[in-house]
Amino acid sequence: AYKTLFSIIDKVAFAINSCWKLGIKERNASAEKVFNCKQYPKDNHALSAMFWSYCEFSDDFCESETGSERDLKILRNAFEHKFVKIHKFHKDRKLEIESDDFYHVSEEDLKKHALRLLEISREFIIEFTYAIGIEEDKLKAEEKTTVSLPIIDFDDKWKV
Repeated sequence: AYKTLFSIIDKVAFAINSCWKLGIKERNASAEKVFNCKQYPKDNHALSAMFWSYCEFSDDFCESETGSERDLKILRNAFEHKFVKIHKFHKDRKLEIESDDFYHVSEEDLKKHALRLLEISREFIIEFTYAIGIEEDKLKAEEKTTVSLPIIDFDDKWKV
């Protein structure tokens, strides 16, 4: 379930690539590539919010000891590519690979991280919905500014 929550972010990024035609090929449309794409539209406030939320996972933010989403990214990577031991009782330890080549996390911390990731996934879904609404409003505004000139068809006898 933890990995599935992270995949929601990738799916939203895939949809952004498709809807805003960023040009990233379908097999390469990961969250990292979409949010770091030069063509990523930042004039849409909802898309901009998603961009900055995603930055919390980036190495620039996560390298610091206090990176707000540092442990979420480390834990996701550990579940995907390494080994994780989940302990029933809480032991205050930093989330890092230990001498036994396992990451160790308490059940309580895992729940805390999963709930935080659930909040972030929910935020991405809501922001994506807002982003689509903003784009639709832009299109409606453009349609209202266009002028239509109706052409009236006259019989030949009325034409000069």
